[in-house]
Amino acid sequence: MWSPADPSDIPAPQDVILAKEAISKLEIALKAAEDALERVQVDALTREIETRRAWLAPIRRLPVEILSDIFIFCRDLDYFSPLTISKVNRMWRQVILSTLHAWSTIHVNSERPYRHVVKCMLTYIERSDPCFLHVFLPERYRAYDPYHSLEDLERLGLSQASRLQSLSISVVPLRTFSPATFPNLTRLLLGERMEIDISFFDSSRFPQLRILVLAGEILVVASPRPSTNITFPRLQFLGINDSDQDSSWITLVQQCSTTLQGLSVYYMDEDRVFPETTIYFPKLEYLMIWPHLDEPPHFRSIDAVTPSLRYYVERRFGSPKRFTTHTDLKTVIHLRVRAIPSLEECPSLHTLQIMFEWPSRSSCSLLVQQLEHHRDACPSLSHIEFYTPGDERCQLDPSELMSLKSWVEERIKEARPHVTVSFPTELNPLPGSLEDIMCGFSMPYYAFWKHLGGMPSFASAMWSPTDPNCIPSPQDIIMGKEAISKLEITLKTAEDALERVQVDALTREIETLRAWLAPIRRLPVEILSDIFLFSRDLDHFSPLTISHVNRMWRQVILSTLHAWSTIHVNSNRPYQRVVKYMSTYIERSDPCFLHVFLPERCRCYDPYHTLEDLERLGLSQSSRLQSLSMSAVPLGTLSCTTFPNLTRLFLGDRMEIDISFFDSSRFPQLRILVLAGEVRVVTSPRASTNVTSPPLQFLGINDSGQDSSWITLVQQCSTTLQGLSVSYIDEDRVFPETKIHFPKLEYLVIRPHEDELFHLRSIDAVTPSLRYYVEERYGSPKLFTTHTDLKTVIHLRVRAIPSLEECPSLQTLQILFEWPSRSSCSLLVQQLEHHRDACPSLSHIEFYTPGDERSPLDPCEVMPLISWVEKRIKKARPHVTVSFPRMLNFLPGSLDDIMCGFPMPYGAFWMREYDMDFVFTQYRIELE
Repeated sequence: MWSPADPSDIPAPQDVILAKEAISKLEIALKAAEDALERVQVDALTREIETRRAWLAPIRRLPVEILSDIFIFCRDLDYFSPLTISKVNRMWRQVILSTLHAWSTIHVNSERPYRHVVKCMLTYIERSDPCFLHVFLPERYRAYDPYHSLEDLERLGLSQASRLQSLSISVVPLRTFSPATFPNLTRLLLGERMEIDISFFDSSRFPQLRILVLAGEILVVASPRPSTNITFPRLQFLGINDSDQDSSWITLVQQCSTTLQGLSVYYMDEDRVFPETTIYFPKLEYLMIWPHLDEPPHFRSIDAVTPSLRYYVERRFGSPKRFTTHTDLKTVIHLRVRAIPSLEECPSLHTLQIMFEWPSRSSCSLLVQQLEHHRDACPSLSHIEFYTPGDERCQLDPSELMSLKSWVEERIKEARPHVTVSFPTELNPLPGSLEDIMCGFSMPYYAFWKHLGGMPSFASAMWSPTDPNCIPSPQDIIMGKEAISKLEITLKTAEDALERVQVDALTREIETLRAWLAPIRRLPVEILSDIFLFSRDLDHFSPLTISHVNRMWRQVILSTLHAWSTIHVNSNRPYQRVVKYMSTYIERSDPCFLHVFLPERCRCYDPYHTLEDLERLGLSQSSRLQSLSMSAVPLGTLSCTTFPNLTRLFLGDRMEIDISFFDSSRFPQLRILVLAGEVRVVTSPRASTNVTSPPLQFLGINDSGQDSSWITLVQQCSTTLQGLSVSYIDEDRVFPETKIHFPKLEYLVIRPHEDELFHLRSIDAVTPSLRYYVEERYGSPKLFTTHTDLKTVIHLRVRAIPSLEECPSLQTLQILFEWPSRSSCSLLVQQLEHHRDACPSLSHIEFYTPGDERSPLDPCEVMPLISWVEKRIKKARPHVTVSFPRMLNFLPGSLDDIMCGFPMPYGAFWMREYDMDFVFTQYRIELE
């Protein structure tokens, strides 16, 4: 059959035609092989079809500059994606290695093994050189890895002081900072509990610092011999805690007041009151004050004069009162408070947000009365929000809360008919706030789309494109770059002389031109569709986000029906939004098959609704469902429904299901069935004798101590099963052992009880094709396994030490030790030493040793044990490699590998379509 002369080349138009014809012929051959149930031919044909499709993938024809943009976008979604991308193929590795900015954000994940994190950080520092670095270190590491503290990582990050541009760091060893200068650092976030001398923030140490956030319990103090020559950097945003022992924090605020555009003051303490200081903030647009519960306004330490203030937030706890801590609200357009404000003091107000955690009619009346009696106050007011959390924090009964909402909305509408009223359970970040600035973090997901796709008007008299919606021509690109250069020069040279409004306008115009010239805007529709599908796999809500970017992208995403076909319900979101989201996805994906995942329950987040409405909505599309993951299923809803196209079904929670329910007349195409939680298969007294199970390829099932129907279901599917997982084999009642032949079974998992011996098994499985076997026995390891037919197994993962003479084909052995000891390891070591001819193909042994509280050993005891085991194994088998991982990868054929009912994972996306240089039998991310 036709094949490309050089798989590395980009296909010519004639090649595309020939390749598509070859794929059609292969698909016909594949269908014939499936009907004949010839497993080897099916696998070979499937691989060949996937290889040819990958060769034709539109994304392979992307130029380097567009690939770089996509890789940087992926980095913002997943900080480890550059490592993943670098392992796909040679071309992509070259592109990602040449895209230095993709390696410039270092976000340490404290859940990963310590050595892996250190190696990752070193790799990112090296590959991003000479770019500026953005480093985020978590609060602590020792909770995950008892062998190491965070100081080594901090020292490693601070060693690049000259390259740091953003730094977020907690539990800072101040002595490490003291001698260092940070010439390019613009954003600094310090956390945990400590005192810092005010002289530490001298501009000689931080000449470019613009955003400073002192979180946790960081207090600014003055040394006994303070320096009189301190010059502070020109901060634009400051987040600071007060101190009842020292007024140095007021001095720091005062010194930066002329340049500050945003200020947050936390936990204003009333135990000790300093003399009130009047401070003038000419550019301040955002102010947040977080006072104590009962602090009256005259206890303030700062009297802030804010002629440019537009956004004000006051987070006072307790019941709302009719005053605010900051009273200069004449220019404020967006007010977010817990205390009810005086509307006459807010003549410019557009949006008012009241944060009620304990709403009541009396508290709402304070605002309603003002709207009724002072109708001339706040003439520009257009929207009022009452923040009412929808979880356990709300003390009102649902019916009382609904009645209160109706009463408030009705009274406000009578007083101000043009004002809209809403009751959100989530609050968006305000412009200029710390959440909006994202100090020390990457650009958030939604901002990426708005930055690249948004096309506002071009304001200045300088060159601008004739039609901002058109794709720029080569001449437009030259003109656009020249215009950006001139605007940047103007902004840099005249920033001090320009007013804030002019600076913002120039900045917006530069960003607009850059967005218009972005290479990603020149992508053809077919490639955009692929990118949008990929984004959907990373974020299930991305199609909604993309549809609001611009007209062109909306048309593309609406025509990409598969992007709407995966419905993943997030139970953290408000119920009404979830229903609307699900209805939208069902409508926009029609007539594509659907993949629906519903969580276990929703009532803990929204007390007004159960999950049954959502289940009914999903099951109404039974003819379109291809994957369904569902818990707490109302079985009565399912009983009369058929699913002609369902291939993957995942049922959870606690219930009993009659075996006749899984008849092939209801699920003719079902191939993957997982019964999780405590779902048990039973037989009703009047069960039909003509039940025909579908030809399942993977089955995950629980045993039942009361009924042997689960064995019947396994037996009926045995000829087609390629993967089987049996959980919690119960020894309370032992059924007669049934011998079952599994001709195609390659993957088997057994989770027996702790002390159950192999002779208590209810199934004697004959598995001539078994390659991957997992036995998750809890308790101390023993020298036997529950399944003894291991002659063909190449990968064995067990808690019990196996007999190596029974595993002649073994290549990889994984021992799951949660409580390692020298005696338990000796059971394996002795076999390796005494039976040197056993397992001739054995090449790798892993001892899974968790590094958390589950391991009772002290770190100083574990390290000698690891050295002893490695030394003894190397002596007996020099060619065998030994490792001690803290995380276990998915095995081929396992439920995690198949991802039943879930979208394809991030790493699998890259490997599925675009691996043209080599084929992996097991996907695995690791640093070399």
